[in-house]
Amino acid sequence: MKEKDFLNWKIGVIIVTLIVVGAVIGYVLYQRELSAGSGNSGNRSTLVIYTYNSLFQYGANPNQTMNIVFKAFESMYNVNIVIDYPSAGLLSTLLTQKSKPQADIVIGLTNVEEPAAVSNGLLIPYNVSGDNNIPGWLTSDLSTHHYLTPYEYSYLSIDYMMNFYNETKGEIAHSNFQNFTNGTWAKNLIVENPTTSITGENFLIWQIAYYQYVLHQSNWESWWSSVKNKVTVEKGWSSAFNLFTTAGTPQQAVVSYATDPAYEMYNNSVYNATMQYNATLSENNGSIYGWNTIYGIGIVNGSKNINLDKAFINWFLSGTVQNQIPLNEWEYPANSTVHLPSVYRYAVNSDNVISLNNYMTRTEISVNLNTWLEDWQVTMS
Repeated sequence: MKEKDFLNWKIGVIIVTLIVVGAVIGYVLYQRELSAGSGNSGNRSTLVIYTYNSLFQYGANPNQTMNIVFKAFESMYNVNIVIDYPSAGLLSTLLTQKSKPQADIVIGLTNVEEPAAVSNGLLIPYNVSGDNNIPGWLTSDLSTHHYLTPYEYSYLSIDYMMNFYNETKGEIAHSNFQNFTNGTWAKNLIVENPTTSITGENFLIWQIAYYQYVLHQSNWESWWSSVKNKVTVEKGWSSAFNLFTTAGTPQQAVVSYATDPAYEMYNNSVYNATMQYNATLSENNGSIYGWNTIYGIGIVNGSKNINLDKAFINWFLSGTVQNQIPLNEWEYPANSTVHLPSVYRYAVNSDNVISLNNYMTRTEISVNLNTWLEDWQVTMS
């Protein structure tokens, strides 16, 4: 989910071939499934998909990628796909429409939002049968009873400009939350509002989990009090990252994703430029701690196109679509058979990270999230 201009790059012949073969097989299977399901095979159905507006928008050719993912499915299944980007956010919109659902599929709810979505009856479970390419830990960390299926994931990070690295004499590369209580550091940091941003919400969980389970302190609000009126708070990830990468921006750090260095190095290889920024997590006593954000796809409770919904989720987890994740979403694909581009060696090595997801459970998040968000608003007001 990164935003920059790239030079066009060509989609391989193998991918195109897979789409064509998949179209023939998928269409036949769909006709059988549909005739036994909705009984509406004489009409062209419509699938309404809710997602975030940056989906597949950070590669060399976003239009081409969207065609590979969505247009190909439309052709295979003789269906219309309508993609909607709710301005109020995915979870909030689904909650508002609970009594009268208007979407069939939601793409982009995270492991932080899953408990609220399930407890409010917004999703119906779907266990992707016969799929052995998604690691079990990834599925279990995202959703209980398969209400969401993972399609990508990454640790959050704090990206920093190399100028800031030099100004801090390299300390930013081994920093933690406490460093940013320094006024100079805080003024350089861009964060996302956790009440309006998925990334911001997950960053808040990261910060709270770090205070509670690494520092063993319950006063997590003290960190926000110390950076209040110093950090720059943006509504969402796109605006925050765009501000960070805009020439002349005084802020030199932003909350983003640990795969960003791969994105930066790929961009540099295209434009023959030098590395402008890198990423760090939270280091304490020689150990690195992070929060793993897992993104999922699910079926909206109330959808009238269940067979098509399931077919689309299967398609979204297929190699054809999952191969688009690394160089377009700049996250790790859930499908373990996807070969990562060599540029991913520049991403933060997740093997060295202690996942705070192992300490803070979904139940703890579900019980406390609304209170945490309210406390954050009070602290920052």
